[in-house]
Amino acid sequence: ELLKVIEAHDLPLNIDIFIGDGHHDALPFYRYCRVKGIRTLIPISGDTADNGDATEPAHPHLEAYPDVVFDSDGTPLCPQGCRMRHEHYQRGSHCYTCPATRRNGRGEWYFYPNECPTGIDCCPDKTLGYSLYLKVDANPRYLPEIPRCSPRFKTLYKERTSAERSNRGEDHYRLDRCTRHAAYGLIRLTLVNVAKHARLRWLE
Repeated sequence: ELLKVIEAHDLPLNIDIFIGDGHHDALPFYRYCRVKGIRTLIPISGDTADNGDATEPAHPHLEAYPDVVFDSDGTPLCPQGCRMRHEHYQRGSHCYTCPATRRNGRGEWYFYPNECPTGIDCCPDKTLGYSLYLKVDANPRYLPEIPRCSPRFKTLYKERTSAERSNRGEDHYRLDRCTRHAAYGLIRLTLVNVAKHARLRWLE
């Protein structure tokens, strides 16, 4: 609905990133956002088991990559079972590299044997060690454009959690039950936000 309003009124707005919660964790929603050019930041919520509890396979299987083992958040695992390091994203594909191979103090790629369970470089002929190139279109739910293992995902998602904390404060006043008139509801919402800011200033 928001995209339709922006288009209908020719507003100078461009939705680049959508920060959602577990209710938005559905593959069709990821695909829709990708078609619209919107990057998604949504945590994996899990499937619903027979007893009603949310469950998620420890190592989900993606048909596009049958030989790759993934962690629960979509991070691929190396042949030794370690979470791989996200190197870069380019042209719709993620590059994941060996978690024990990285640049040393001189800027050279070096394999750190003490960080590998076997201590042996399984791809000594490659500068980056064992590496994978995974396309987002294969499964944007497990392979979003901004990977969940990245610091950027965690930094941006904090904006969502701060908004949720603010919403909980507003829910305390039961605004959804106070009136059915939109204008009166907006007035009450404004007064609640004034009260919230006054309380924060008093606490400071």
